[in-house]
Amino acid sequence: MSVAEATSLPAFIRVLIVQEIRKGVGKSGKPYEMQEIDCMTLDENGVEMQVGVMQVPAPLLGKITRGVYAPVYGMRVDFASRGIKPAIVDLTPVSGAPTPGRVVKAEPPAAAKA
Repeated sequence: MSVAEATSLPAFIRVLIVQEIRKGVGKSGKPYEMQEIDCMTLDENGVEMQVGVMQVPAPLLGKITRGVYAPVYGMRVDFASRGIKPAIVDLTPVSGAPTPGRVVKAEPPAAAKA
């Protein structure tokens, strides 16, 4: 994929639904806790990009509520594949963030069309 084909990263995440924290024991025998959120990604103008589910970063378990957050990107090790991959490592609450919705561009003045 070339740089021209790359999709821009979301500037904001709107949390729509906060799932309950799930606890269990992994294949390795180690206990784990995880939480997912149903969310919508937004660009810097508040334009809706995608809807999906993401795992809450471990330090934020039980602390995320509905609202708009700025994602902090970093790297994580995928425990299943042991691969190092980009990930959202933190979510910072944002007040006054763009509201999700389609941005409608204003028509140029009639004189500019001529």
